[in-house]
Amino acid sequence: DELMEGRTPKESRIMIPPCRLLPRNSTDTTRSEFPEVARALRFIRRHDHEFIDVGDVLSVVPVSRRWLEIKFKEEVGWGIHHEIRRVHVERAKKLLETTDWSMNRIATECGFGKTQHFDTAFKKLTGMVGREYRQNKANSPKHRKR
Repeated sequence: DELMEGRTPKESRIMIPPCRLLPRNSTDTTRSEFPEVARALRFIRRHDHEFIDVGDVLSVVPVSRRWLEIKFKEEVGWGIHHEIRRVHVERAKKLLETTDWSMNRIATECGFGKTQHFDTAFKKLTGMVGREYRQNKANSPKHRKR
């Protein structure tokens, strides 16, 4: 408005911090010394919306379970099962922040058979259950509606 009226604006730059960053699939590259580990990671991330277990990963990565577990832990820092749960919980966090879906629906959309399994896994990885997470995000200054 000040520029349109021929005046010099008081502040030339207004900085607005982002609420969160969402990586695109194209930037989510998986690199590993072992192509089998990279393939396992891609499979897990592509199936973040459904129930999968280590057996499902092994069905697309035809190596021994022991070998894959060892190499996966060397590359990623934790086991395959933990990565599956971590990816499911990350998806749940996004849904808790961006939807008003019920806990049951979020559990289902994130590959958990029951809300109880969802709550257990979510609490183990975040220290709180889904409802608490949603409430904390809703009350945080970045997410509070004005």
